[in-house]
Amino acid sequence: MLPKHRASDVKGLVRNGPELVRPPVTNAHRLIEQSAVGLKNPFDFRFHVGSISGSEITPHIHHFTEVTLTLSGGILHTYGDEKTTLHTGSIYVIPRGASHALSQAKGWHYLNIYFLSEGLESRLPGSPEEGSALAPYLASGVSEWKVSEKTFLRAKKILDLLSEKGVEKMKGRHLFEQSLIQSLLILFGSEASGNAEGFKDRRVGSWQTFVRENADLGAKELLSKIAETEGLSPARVSKIFLESTGESFQNRLLRAKILKSCNDLLLGELSITDIAQRYGFFDLAHFSRLFKRVTSMTPRAYRDSFKKGTAK
Repeated sequence: MLPKHRASDVKGLVRNGPELVRPPVTNAHRLIEQSAVGLKNPFDFRFHVGSISGSEITPHIHHFTEVTLTLSGGILHTYGDEKTTLHTGSIYVIPRGASHALSQAKGWHYLNIYFLSEGLESRLPGSPEEGSALAPYLASGVSEWKVSEKTFLRAKKILDLLSEKGVEKMKGRHLFEQSLIQSLLILFGSEASGNAEGFKDRRVGSWQTFVRENADLGAKELLSKIAETEGLSPARVSKIFLESTGESFQNRLLRAKILKSCNDLLLGELSITDIAQRYGFFDLAHFSRLFKRVTSMTPRAYRDSFKKGTAK
């Protein structure tokens, strides 16, 4: 049986009903942060298995990458303007610095894995290109997909090994756990990158990679480049993208621009105005408005919160 975790105290506000309250027990955001405490080694993985029902986790940002598999139940996942209902087998990847929230939990049982992306290339096979296990974890934006039944059952078997009696006392426990979590990430990542189930059209995966890598370009130019490569019209590319992902090409590009700008804001080498110009926004006001729409924060507040060490 999989272990379940409960938080003993809270951080921030959790919505439980019509009013904002501070519940005495469950706040998964605090539990997540507790599970990832001390995560400074880029070659380390952390994980926990937990349950939520009836609570809301307000928008927040982590200093690590978070990978979550829904084991049972369901919950509403929100990032920017996007809302997705997660069910058994659903996976999402939240890169460091991206904002997301969870609500309307109905017996949601989940696995969370946390890591710093800097050391990932030495731990997972392949290159960061599409088609390797690395690709979904090094993307600049939020990724979501659903694993096949076969992959889900394999993941459950690995989790059974992690929760077996005696594991806590075994010698070499840390290496044992790290190896199994690494296996899970390879299992999930390989399917997301190489399985056509995630998209109705296999070409869309490579298009998304191209968008992420060239987020400083405009939508018209990107569509033209993809169309030329595929022998299609830009309008056809846009239509295929929407039909396969449920998201417009323009909106996907916007999220890629915003999430790449997050890295520039954290580095602190460019002014906010320079960052806005770098990613093709009309002006600072335009950049700030769209940045807040995606992350729930202004660019300045985002940069300042990390300087103060308050954004997690």
